[in-house]
Amino acid sequence: VAPDGALDLVSRTLASAQSTILIEAYTFESIPLYEVISRRLQAGVAVTVLLEGGPAGWASTDRKTELWIAQRIHGHPNGTVYFLHGETTRYPYQHAKFAVVDGKVALISTENLNARGMPSDRKDNGTNGHRGFVAAVQSPGVVAHLQRIFARDCDPAHHADLVPYGTDPFVLTDPTFVPLPEPDWTTYTAPFTATVATTATHFTIVQAPENALRDQDALLGLLRRAGPGDAIAAIQLNEPYTWSVGAGEAGLNPRVQALITAARRGASVRLLLDEYYDDGDNAETCRMLNGIADEEGVNLACRLGNPSGLGIHAKAFFVALGEERWVHLGSINGTENSSKRNREVAIQFRSAAAYERAMTVFEQDWSQAHAPFIHHVHLPLIARELVMPADYPLISEVFVNPAGSDAGYEWIELYNPGPAAPISGWTLGDAMAIGDYGDGRYAFPSGAQILHDQVIVVAACATHFAASYGFNPNYEWTDCDPTVPDLTPVGSWEGFGMALGNAEDEVLLLRADGSQVDSVAWGGAPRAGVVPYPLDAGDTFPFGASLKRYPRDIDRDDCSRDFYISWNPSPGQ
Repeated sequence: VAPDGALDLVSRTLASAQSTILIEAYTFESIPLYEVISRRLQAGVAVTVLLEGGPAGWASTDRKTELWIAQRIHGHPNGTVYFLHGETTRYPYQHAKFAVVDGKVALISTENLNARGMPSDRKDNGTNGHRGFVAAVQSPGVVAHLQRIFARDCDPAHHADLVPYGTDPFVLTDPTFVPLPEPDWTTYTAPFTATVATTATHFTIVQAPENALRDQDALLGLLRRAGPGDAIAAIQLNEPYTWSVGAGEAGLNPRVQALITAARRGASVRLLLDEYYDDGDNAETCRMLNGIADEEGVNLACRLGNPSGLGIHAKAFFVALGEERWVHLGSINGTENSSKRNREVAIQFRSAAAYERAMTVFEQDWSQAHAPFIHHVHLPLIARELVMPADYPLISEVFVNPAGSDAGYEWIELYNPGPAAPISGWTLGDAMAIGDYGDGRYAFPSGAQILHDQVIVVAACATHFAASYGFNPNYEWTDCDPTVPDLTPVGSWEGFGMALGNAEDEVLLLRADGSQVDSVAWGGAPRAGVVPYPLDAGDTFPFGASLKRYPRDIDRDDCSRDFYISWNPSPGQ
């Protein structure tokens, strides 16, 4: 469910790739998802991405972020990024949102790859974003069909409307651009972070422009089957009552008419439409449907809502036909262009558990929505704090839980946004107090310093580090490589030196007199003057990920806000 758990599901699915990732999407502006893909590229996975070249309403910052991501994927030997672009393209918009991983798993989404549908902030204190849905499907038939769609759409040898990154206008021309960090939203409580894993049957891929309006199967065929005792719940970004494109081509939206007809046959029909982005079409559809319900006495209702802060972006139908429970979700919205001209993809399947989950979300959202003739005024309040950049060395990244053995593979990165600092005699460690088991503290050697804007890396073992990253760290805290300066143990520490706990620990940077310069903690309760990065009780830090500071020069003594989990560890950068 988006915005609650969509990023987690998509990240985990993409991170599982061992050979190939195919992505066909409207936009790609998610830095966390880019980092997942970057790590898979480094592991040898081949990544091919097809994006829309001119998304509607694309802001300048969104465009730069997407080009920043495309530049890095396309610049890798295993990565390729194409844009649908040109004066005459096959589709007005490449609006589909799907991915195929290793030819085994398919992702089908109502959401774009951005922070509005898939925010990366912590969810335990709330979030903000689009209401939407994502399905990860392990079905050979579904995967094969989506691969065929991708092969036809992303075939530059036969289609001149495919432009690779690096071709004007798809070039990042601002070398100083850095994507902005996402805020820590607290607008919406995010009760649906968990995913639902279940079996499903009767998969149908619905694709526009080829077959989205078939009335014997696909969505219209499903709605035509509804009758007495059945129920339809739909949640949509937009669903105009009337379609009208071009002179002489005006008529009623067949999707809306299918809902009305189902209600007249005795089915219960509810339509929940977006209020946040609505330009009046959704409100008009609700007035028409609710008017029909009043005049004819049928079980038909329409409401407008904004359940999760940034509007409804879903394109989904949940249908109960006798004992059958159906879910339909994807990129196909209610406009005429979406069904007739765009490239769109949706999936339709039977699953009682998926239906139940979807309806739990729908019922909550429905209860907070309203009919359009009831006027509400929402006054959003956005508070932003002013935080000054630090002028002292900071712990900027920590590699907590290496994949495989932790021993000798952990490392800590420091960054100095302030003036040059002599760090001879300063200590680095994870010891809160003498006697803490498994904790240690190590001193920098004589003459050590960290210059302004310099990054240094301290590794447990330089040999292991160099084997992993291709270069030596600046220092090591165990004597592995005689060519790399060592930090020396300080004090009477028990246990086995500095070994970072995967469920709960901290890293401290202290001056020679013992005063604290910086502290980074994860898991457990606040300590050493900072709020730790939150880990659920019983959880451990993800394998192969790092805890990374962003922005790199901000220190609020709150690791839940200053840090994020990065699937692309980048020591020295």
